Amino acid sequence: MDREEIATVLSLYPVGSIKKISPAIGGLTNDNFFVDTDHGQFFLRRRNPAIPPDSIDFELSLIDHLFAEGFPTAPIIRTSGGTFRIELNGRYWEMYRRLPGEHFKVENLDQVQSAARLLARFHKAAADYPVRPSHIVDRNIDLSKARKVIDLFEYEAKRRLWLVGPVVAPMLADFFRSQADVVVDCIKPITDLPKTLIHGDFQPSNILFKGNEAAALLDFGEASLFYRAYDVAKALLRFSTLKPDYQSQMDMDHCMDLIRARAFLEAYQSELPLSETELRALPALLRGTYLYDVGFFMGSEKNPARKVIHLIHAWRFIYWLKTSRDEIRKMLFPGRDVLPTCSY
Repeated sequence: MDREEIATVLSLYPVGSIKKISPAIGGLTNDNFFVDTDHGQFFLRRRNPAIPPDSIDFELSLIDHLFAEGFPTAPIIRTSGGTFRIELNGRYWEMYRRLPGEHFKVENLDQVQSAARLLARFHKAAADYPVRPSHIVDRNIDLSKARKVIDLFEYEAKRRLWLVGPVVAPMLADFFRSQADVVVDCIKPITDLPKTLIHGDFQPSNILFKGNEAAALLDFGEASLFYRAYDVAKALLRFSTLKPDYQSQMDMDHCMDLIRARAFLEAYQSELPLSETELRALPALLRGTYLYDVGFFMGSEKNPARKVIHLIHAWRFIYWLKTSRDEIRKMLFPGRDVLPTCSY
């Protein structure tokens, strides 16, 4: 942590004298810090240099809009010159008021339901936000990229022959490639639906809780125009697969806790119901999101054995998804004997 650089950045904000600076645990992309001054507590972010300024500006303008509309999120602190961000040594920085909050407790279904209602509230608030295509040129989500994610699986499986064996490696690669094809084929019906502004990374680590209530939503770095069913699927996955003793978003189980998943889905549906087309696409979106997450984690992992563990977890999740077909169908269509239009 470069305290001199941080001090230089903070001197450009009207936040008083520094008392304490400490790294903020969490986040795999940017560098984050907690800052205490005689004016209060703040959250300081140094952006990954790969993120272009237009993308950062889109995110910051969205946050400012949501806060002005009364949506619960951390307010941006403007610099002494009135700007949202600054540039120093080729890196972009921004600062927020630090909000008090508690972490998500896996066993707390009230928190699960409150989070689902917060997601629905975000979708309502963001629906009226004016988005120009130029704002999100680098934020477009392309589900056909699922096949590219499988390229990583295939590469890692073949590269780690000494860990998974010369027979198992190609079998895993073929399996994941076929799963990517299923994802792309099964989400085709939702591509006829209108796109909306989604959060893109709705998960417990981006939410502040107060008791049983989800009090604030943070980190809009993945916000983009896409199908809200994707947002719901990703949230369902994150809230239902976290292990009870989780330390980070990578601590996922290989199966969903259907009690938590059902609680989340029912609460969201009570606020902003999904269409039948969206509900039918959820199993494929769950599959694709899990594969994408594991691919991302593998890309961030240095330990070869851990990479293989991620591969095995992905295989186990797909197997669980297939064997849990009836339970998932009942969750999506309670009280109805509806067969999915696409394979699970």
